[in-house]
Amino acid sequence: MTAAIVICCLVVVLVGVALIIHDHWLFGGATCLVGLVLLVLCAVLLNQFSHLNAEVARAPSPEQLTELAEVKQQLADARQQMDEYQQRWENERKLRWEAEAAVEEREAEPAPVEAPAQEEALPLPVAEKPAAAPPPATANPRERRLTSGGPEQVPVCVTEEAFDEFIQAAARGDTHGAVNLTLAGLIFFVDANTRVLMLDTSWGAQQVRILSGPQTGLSGWVPSEWVVK
Repeated sequence: MTAAIVICCLVVVLVGVALIIHDHWLFGGATCLVGLVLLVLCAVLLNQFSHLNAEVARAPSPEQLTELAEVKQQLADARQQMDEYQQRWENERKLRWEAEAAVEEREAEPAPVEAPAQEEALPLPVAEKPAAAPPPATANPRERRLTSGGPEQVPVCVTEEAFDEFIQAAARGDTHGAVNLTLAGLIFFVDANTRVLMLDTSWGAQQVRILSGPQTGLSGWVPSEWVVK
């Protein structure tokens, strides 16, 4: 279609040139001018269409928009769980400080005077019972379940640095920062109640290895409170 319009404009220009050659200056000049104007308009329209096609090509697909919306929702749920976890952690720390202060106050009090001990009657000999059989071997004591208590999907940070960035983004309400971590492959999601193995512990964080589900074998960092028996 575009090529046909351009050819028509060139034909108009050539007709104008032919009229000028045959001494029809007025009609030839007007015809050439019309042809040139049409060529300029075609060039402008082609430029606009090319920009429009480029914008359409850069627009995200509906599948990408749906996936991005799901990731944002999962991160929002994880942020809410992190806020609750931080509040409970602060409450536990306050209770621990109060308990330590109470212990120090008890230690500072003078010890009571003990009454003289009375002689106790010797116990009668009793027959010894046979030793109980040892309990059967249990599963690995370091196996736990991973749950955040809320969403069906639980985020797991690949590295400890990614975990720190995720916690900071959740504390600031920076949803885009958490989405960028997910798109960069530094966060993956597992189902709630997934079996995990405890590997390492840091301040408020736990490194685990996934033992069930599609992510079996991968390891990552999660809040310590999310690792339960």
